[in-house]
Amino acid sequence: DEVKIEKKVSWVPDKYKERTMVAAFSCLVRHDDIEALGDLLEVVDKEEESSVRFSGPWAPFSFVQLKGTRR
Repeated sequence: DEVKIEKKVSWVPDKYKERTMVAAFSCLVRHDDIEALGDLLEVVDKEEESSVRFSGPWAPFSFVQLKGTRR
């Protein structure tokens, strides 16, 4: 059987498609501080020639190390 792609779905919102990403950050933030981080990123987003895409909160899977395991 042949697989055909009918539609390509992009996870990048339209307002970011013409931009070049120069950095990607993951921030481990206490639940009570999520709103403050969002407020700070809004300030950065308003700067000329900058654009911030803030998503989350996400599960802290990449920050967790199980006891007895090596990274």
